[in-house]
Amino acid sequence: MSAAVVDPQQGMAGKCVVRNLSRTGAQLHCREDVVMPDIFWLRVDGEANLRYCTVIWKDGRVMGTDFAAERAIRAAEEEARKIRKRMTLHRSDKPRGMFWQAES
Repeated sequence: MSAAVVDPQQGMAGKCVVRNLSRTGAQLHCREDVVMPDIFWLRVDGEANLRYCTVIWKDGRVMGTDFAAERAIRAAEEEARKIRKRMTLHRSDKPRGMFWQAES
């Protein structure tokens, strides 16, 4: 599938072909005339959202990218799960209502 590479500083950098697209990254094949930044936005044809990418490896015009935002979201969700697991909801008899307290 085709995609557009958008440099955050310069705007449109060019087109590339997306291979091995996953939730966390992709392999891109770029034309020789495309100057690829190390950090960029990727707009995959047919998708509404841009993906924030960092290049993790390059071999000529082929590169592997990491979708930084996806990893950050997954890490935050995992941390929230750990915190919820350690926390217990306690009700206070005082009029202040409810509060969270860590289990001992």
